[in-house]
Amino acid sequence: MSYRNYVFPSALLIFLLASFYPTMQLPGAGEVSTFIGPRLWPFTLWVILVVLVITLFSITRSREKRENANNEERFNQGSPCNKRGANVSILSAHEISHALARSKHWVILVLAVLYTVLMQLVGFLIATGVFSLVCTMVLGTRHKGAILATVLIAMGLIQGVFVTLLNIPLP
Repeated sequence: MSYRNYVFPSALLIFLLASFYPTMQLPGAGEVSTFIGPRLWPFTLWVILVVLVITLFSITRSREKRENANNEERFNQGSPCNKRGANVSILSAHEISHALARSKHWVILVLAVLYTVLMQLVGFLIATGVFSLVCTMVLGTRHKGAILATVLIAMGLIQGVFVTLLNIPLP
């Protein structure tokens, strides 16, 4: 079993367990004057993340079983790629970019933490704009029009849903 495949889902699970109590401390709909209480959105995200983490654990486990079965089959067939010291090569540019692409989830996780800190410093709307801009670029979008559209749509949705539709003031 490769433990490095379980580091990210485990970190998310620890984060979810640590964030459950603060999420439940937010006031519900009966405690505030708005139609939907401040607790609903974070709790909904919490439940969705729990489901996604469980799904990620199961996908990782099944993929690992499949890869182990394939590696065992190749080794039993005598493939030279599985013998020690065979086919050692320098990483190509494609392999390096693939390795960087595989670590984007860590960058997004750090950006989410920075987003919550930035939100307290400059406000919700500006922090959302900065967060969506950086995330869009990290995820690989290079076209300036697509980046601008993503930022404006994210800011518009946040403003429209929370302030206009739900009547929840943003920090």
